[in-house]
This record gives sequence, structure tokens and C-alpha cells, in this order.
Amino acid sequence: MGIVTGYLSQLVSSGIKLLNNGTEVSSSNPLPVANAGYHYSVTGKTNADGVVTLTATQIPTLAAAWQNRITISKGTATSGTLGIKIKLVGATAYSTLLENGSAVVVNFASITEPATYVFDGDIEGWQITPTSVVGAYDISVAGH
Repeated sequence: MGIVTGYLSQLVSSGIKLLNNGTEVSSSNPLPVANAGYHYSVTGKTNADGVVTLTATQIPTLAAAWQNRITISKGTATSGTLGIKIKLVGATAYSTLLENGSAVVVNFASITEPATYVFDGDIEGWQITPTSVVGAYDISVAGH
């Protein structure tokens, strides 16, 4: 039994009623289950591929997550950079992903494998822009 399930069982045993839409929870009226999140990867991207945009078209559960992560693996890339932008739910444009107030830029000449960035927020898109990348790289995004 998981921690949450055990805690809920204790509440019910103590006489606490759990409600879903105003009706007591039962086998015919269960508690809703949150979306498990998303995970999506693209591999072997090169400078010639241009801007990589990942949206709900590729990742149907993208906007259902709150904590998000992007991991860049350098693959065969030896130089060049990637800029990372995100599109918040409801926004009209992509915004630069910031870390401690500075734009996140992955530099393939100096990254430690892999480069991972984590942030909270409802997003509906990722945009990764290569500049003078020599070689191929991989992108993995996930959220829950």
C-alpha cells in the first residue's frame, strides 16, 4: 500500500468521508486520478534540422504537467550552442528559459554530460534553437 493510499484509508477508518463532486467516494464514484505526465525524446538532431519545436501535437499530455525537465545529451556534437525557450500555457509567444536570471544556453564544447534543467510551470511547448552545432545531439523532455 502506498503512502497516500494508506493515509486515505486511515482517514476513512476514522470516519472522515471523502467526496468527489459532492458525492461520497465509492467504487462507482472513485477519486479522480491525475495525469501521469509526459516524456518525449528526439535523437540525432543536427544544426541543419534548424529549430526543434515540441508541442502538444507530439506530446498530448504536455500541458498537464507542472514540473518539467529538459535534458540535452551531446551525442557526437563537439561545438556550437543550443538556446532553449518555453511557451507557457495561454502565452502568445515563446520565452527564453532562464536559470538564476540568465538565459539557458547549452555549449557543446563545455557541457558535462548530460545537461539537465528543471523548472515548475504549466507549459505548452518547447523550442530548441541550434547555433553552429557541429555533430548530432539528443533532446529529452519530461514532466509530471
